[in-house]
Amino acid sequence: MLGARAETNAIPWVGLTQRGKAMASGTIARIIGDRGFGFIRPDDGGEDVFFHHSSVADGSFDQLTPGQQVEYEMGRDSRSNRTRAENVRTA
Repeated sequence: MLGARAETNAIPWVGLTQRGKAMASGTIARIIGDRGFGFIRPDDGGEDVFFHHSSVADGSFDQLTPGQQVEYEMGRDSRSNRTRAENVRTA
C-alpha cells in the first residue's frame, strides 16, 4: 500500500555497520565473566539480550562493566536459534 506506514519494532537504531546492519544500543545488565558471556538491557526496554565474549568487537570483554553503554547488532545463534547480540562495542 503506497503511503501506508509499516509497523516496526521500537528499537533505538544508532547507525549502520559496514555490513549494512542497523546498530541497536543498550546497557550492560550483567556479566558472567567466568563463563564468558553477559546480557545487554536494550534502550527500548525490551528483554535483555545475550552476548558471548567472542561477539565483543575489539576483544575487550574483560573491560565491560554493568551499567556501561554499548552498541550492537541483533543476530541469531545458529545452534539454539535464539536472538543474541553480535559485534558488541562500547558506545
